Amino acid sequence: MWTAKQLVAPRNTPRFPSLPDAADPVAINNALLNHFFPPKDLLPGRGRLTKNPSATPLTKEEVRLLVSKSSPSSAPGPYGIPYSVWKRVNQINPAIILELISPLVACGHHPPLLKNHQQCSPGQGRQGLL
Repeated sequence: MWTAKQLVAPRNTPRFPSLPDAADPVAINNALLNHFFPPKDLLPGRGRLTKNPSATPLTKEEVRLLVSKSSPSSAPGPYGIPYSVWKRVNQINPAIILELISPLVACGHHPPLLKNHQQCSPGQGRQGLL
């Protein structure tokens, strides 16, 4: 009997708490989220890398020589990709590796992954890019 009376009788208290400028449940949810987790200020924009005019562009021949010097059974490079994969990719489409590495050379960008890397690359010059 008590349960039936509670279902029929109007509620004295609202189901959702009242917050200023929040009339429906979605607005209450947004008000609570903004109160407990205020939005952060936007981070400053990063500078764009500029191309070095004195950097010589890579050629497909350089990439071919670079990949041919590496042993397929060598340990993977800093990215964890085995040299056998680099060799196979270069056989299928040599432009892929050229497109991946050329911007790094032209802009003088050293990927953050390689900055803290503890492995020694066996090659000299551009061979350490793979």
